[in-house]
Amino acid sequence: MDKPFFIFNKLGIPTYAVFDSDANSKEKRSRTNRLLQQIAGVEKPVEYPFGCFSYYAAFEVNLEGYIEKICGDGWEQTFKEVADDMELDILDVCKTPQAVNRVVTKLRDVGADFPMFREIVEKVDQLTAW
Repeated sequence: MDKPFFIFNKLGIPTYAVFDSDANSKEKRSRTNRLLQQIAGVEKPVEYPFGCFSYYAAFEVNLEGYIEKICGDGWEQTFKEVADDMELDILDVCKTPQAVNRVVTKLRDVGADFPMFREIVEKVDQLTAW
């Protein structure tokens, strides 16, 4: 992700990166996290960013963790239903944009609200309002 983010920025193409900080990962991703923040113009990048910023958004752990935090136990059943329906492994749901869209739509239909998604859309709108 860092390479296209860097190239698009250098070419003057408005780009907004969304990534997992993987704060709970045994593999140290903090180097990549800092690199992505540097590309976004952050002067003092942190190891595990979390939140929406001008040129990037980072989930504290990962997208699944964010959805679980919002929805509680119901998230896993929805992921499984979508995975089964699309003939995906449950671990591949978040790697498939159409599957993520279906998960979020199903969860919103039963009342879930995802404020970080709204913030991301607002930041992208601001970025592309040139």
